[in-house]
Amino acid sequence: TAVAEETSRGDACISDGLVPRRSPELPRTDAEIEQIDSYIDFVENQQLNNEKRKKTQSDFYKDKLGSYELPNGCDLDLSTLPN
Repeated sequence: TAVAEETSRGDACISDGLVPRRSPELPRTDAEIEQIDSYIDFVENQQLNNEKRKKTQSDFYKDKLGSYELPNGCDLDLSTLPN
């Protein structure tokens, strides 16, 4: 289950890297959300949702699901990444 949780955290990292917030307390604009959603859709369709990956993921999870909780949000320090 931890792997399933980790995949959902990727969206937060993409969002923060693609359209950094002016402040963590401020909401994103509609245009920023649209830009993020468009990029996430592209990545998911090209990399994550192909048939081979779907089958491999399904085979991996068979009879192995349990309970586990991870913190929300991106755990990368974006300032350390080359730009």
